[in-house]
Amino acid sequence: MLTEIWLFASALAHLHGSLPFLAASALNDPANQNPILVAYREWCLTDRRYCAKDPCVMTFQLLTAIYGVPGCLLLIYALRAKAWWRHMLQVLVCVPQMYGTLIYFVSAGMKGFESISPEPSQFWGLFFGLNGLWVLIPALLLLQSLGVIGRALRQQHHNK
Repeated sequence: MLTEIWLFASALAHLHGSLPFLAASALNDPANQNPILVAYREWCLTDRRYCAKDPCVMTFQLLTAIYGVPGCLLLIYALRAKAWWRHMLQVLVCVPQMYGTLIYFVSAGMKGFESISPEPSQFWGLFFGLNGLWVLIPALLLLQSLGVIGRALRQQHHNK
């Protein structure tokens, strides 16, 4: 159940990060006080690359919207259905989440974190803390899946 909650929250976060593609005109309208758009604008205070439409971040968010959202939702289905292919999909969802988040961190660091708010709660709490969950949790899920797949392959090898 916790994995499903994480995957659903992850899908929502990926959609939220895709707002420049989904609602660009509404996002740039300060009169629009939709709570989702307000939250996105607040995130821009933590990482200005979002509202500046930084090519690295926009590429990351576009790919995440195309691949990550459906992947997370399909993985929730696989968990619920106890699908035999669940762990293969889990690997395919987790690796890009970790890789993308590391690119996100490194690309900011290569520019001296100039686009990231120096405010400690935003820098450590939001930028590293919140985003770090997309390294930690997928890593744990990846290890889980690799263990299951490894045991299945070992069993198959011993049955020959």
